[in-house]
Amino acid sequence: MSNTQKHFFQDVISLQATVYNGLSKDEILDLIPPDSLAKIKEKDAHPYFQAYSFCHEGVSTPRIIGESARPIRWIKKAVQSIAAKIKNGIKFFMGHNADNSVENREVLGEIVANTQRNINGALHHIAIGYFPNREIVENLDICSHEGDWSFYEENGELIADRLVDLTGIALESSDNERPAFAGAVRLGSVQAFENEITRENKMSNEPTNLSAISFDELKQEMKRRMTFPSQLYGIDEIKADANFKAVFDESETLKKTVEEKDAEIKKLKDAEATLLKQTNKTTAKNRLSNIIDKGETKYTALQKKFIEDELTDGAIDKMESGSDEELANFINEKLNDFNRIAKYDYLKLSEDTVTDNSSDAVVTGDGSEVDFTRANNNEFLQEDFNEEGLL
Repeated sequence: MSNTQKHFFQDVISLQATVYNGLSKDEILDLIPPDSLAKIKEKDAHPYFQAYSFCHEGVSTPRIIGESARPIRWIKKAVQSIAAKIKNGIKFFMGHNADNSVENREVLGEIVANTQRNINGALHHIAIGYFPNREIVENLDICSHEGDWSFYEENGELIADRLVDLTGIALESSDNERPAFAGAVRLGSVQAFENEITRENKMSNEPTNLSAISFDELKQEMKRRMTFPSQLYGIDEIKADANFKAVFDESETLKKTVEEKDAEIKKLKDAEATLLKQTNKTTAKNRLSNIIDKGETKYTALQKKFIEDELTDGAIDKMESGSDEELANFINEKLNDFNRIAKYDYLKLSEDTVTDNSSDAVVTGDGSEVDFTRANNNEFLQEDFNEEGLL
């Protein structure tokens, strides 16, 4: 059993923390969406942007609101959680206030883009800010984020778990303040102009010699641009990669196994359905009698015999499955046939039938009478008979 013990706080903690360095002007501008840049330039012909890393993997000693400063370990999962909470429009303020509130504070700018990047082996979350007044902010080289975090303790160490809410980012000068994260400095700045973006690190119009760039640099650039394998290669090329081939092969094997099992299940279901159909058709006549006898509807002896006689082997073969539902439909259909016979040939229900002219009853060969009139409340024969025939 591990001796590691974790204690998760029930409440989030509000803190003020600070960070690190290194983005080129090109990189900063590439991170700003073109539509956002165009919208900003509608009101500011020469917009000024600065990039700050406000949280990264490592250990820092931020100020915890309501408590004394305490070292905190920031793990990758904690830094990654920022992506779900940060949004454009969050403000940059001049320094911290007492409680992280945003009212009555000097607003210096706002977030217009953000990204995550590995710098010197640690994951950083980077915010790009637009600042209308360059002179005020260009000497502010420390970025401290303000927000609510959940933490837990592990072997006595306080560890950041996830960001709950980011309320703002405070800017300060390292001449006046000591950052919570060691070496925390501004990552870079750039100014955009009216018809083009001045990128000072481009010294000529000569095309870049990609062969002179190391593979690791190319790889880092592809990661920075969030490039996926499918953007560079087709599926056949990806499958040819030794590291991916085993995954595709396993997936194909599993797919075939699933298809085979599905075929087996279908075969069993089909066999079951066939057997059920055969069983239903074999027992159809017995089940028909039970349905007639046990149903809510009351049938006369003649009606029952007529329906049973109609359920021939040929009639059963025409049924799809011989289910109780089909038999019930058959009964209703034949009952309608019976009623039509009673209507239009009511004195010839059988060779043994005779009529007693003194009443509307039909007398059968065995001496029993069946009354087909409304007076007998026969729900299947709603018409009355009189001396001149059907009404």
